[in-house]
Amino acid sequence: MIRVAAFILLAWGLSALVGALGQVFSLTLVLPATTAILVAQLAFSPRVPVPIVVGTSVVAGYLEDLEQGAPVGTLALSYGLCGLALTWLAARLAVRGWVTRALLAGLAAAVVDLLTFGVLWSLAGPLSVYRPALIASLWDARWHVLATMLAAPPVWGLADRYFGALGLPVATPASPGAAGGERP
Repeated sequence: MIRVAAFILLAWGLSALVGALGQVFSLTLVLPATTAILVAQLAFSPRVPVPIVVGTSVVAGYLEDLEQGAPVGTLALSYGLCGLALTWLAARLAVRGWVTRALLAGLAAAVVDLLTFGVLWSLAGPLSVYRPALIASLWDARWHVLATMLAAPPVWGLADRYFGALGLPVATPASPGAAGGERP
């Protein structure tokens, strides 16, 4: 339970910090998805059960929905499904080094962006969303993925130090399956 609360506080704090820096520097599209990085970090952490990963991802996505002004539930659903997919992937892959962490975070951001696009596309009528704008934003999402990949190593390292200081397991599995295959 401590890990869930610590994760949510870190995800919310980093999301708010990135949003504030984006406001100050008038940036919009090139902001990294720190929540996607943290969902990947949590999914690849040893001894964290799948329901905890998914539930925590949903809560972090919900808080990001509220912060960004997105239709409530859009990012919550996207992050929940991304967390589920990443726990499946964690049973098959080991993540070592900053390059693989960056690639994994980029994959997480791309999955979240595609899922969010799908949700908004399917609800474009009821939400009065202009579909050509969605297509343009999907094309520009490549910069979002790139920014997330560049931010992944320091954010992942910060999360490892943060959870380590709290005495919680960090995402450094020794081999494939160590993170996901042995989940209780």
